[in-house]
Amino acid sequence: MVINYIRQRIEISDEELEEGLRYSVFKKYTKGKYIIRIGEYCRFIGFINKGLMVTTTIDIHQPFSTSKKAIFPF
Repeated sequence: MVINYIRQRIEISDEELEEGLRYSVFKKYTKGKYIIRIGEYCRFIGFINKGLMVTTTIDIHQPFSTSKKAIFPF
């Protein structure tokens, strides 16, 4: 499924695709699951094929800060 998805979007040789996939980890997140939590550092690049992602940022240095949300449909 992922290979077909990649091939539909870019022209890539089998060798290039194999090399890229060697360093890839595929994960599926169900509704309500967190990809990264407060206090954690993001050490990866992620791609979303289908679904909706909600991001929330909170500025802990502002005494009366409210959270900011963004919704990204895919």
